[in-house]
Amino acid sequence: MDYQWVVRLKHNNEIIGLASLDKHHDGFSTEVSYQFMSQYWGYGYAEEAIRRIIDYAFNKLMTKKIVAETQSANKTSCKPIQ
Repeated sequence: MDYQWVVRLKHNNEIIGLASLDKHHDGFSTEVSYQFMSQYWGYGYAEEAIRRIIDYAFNKLMTKKIVAETQSANKTSCKPIQ
């Protein structure tokens, strides 16, 4: 499985980030990854995109487990999605 998306703003179609679902380096799990341009951090765009991707993975692709990794210094990304 290898899915990649470009994330764009709705109002002007500007590209603000990338997201993907791919095999985790453990060889078994599915990993969700994302990278956004720094000027768009803190506005909830990543959370909105990742929520939709996780929903797609579980409900359309029938993925059983999703993992994500980040650097421990990235405190915001370390918070679990509620």
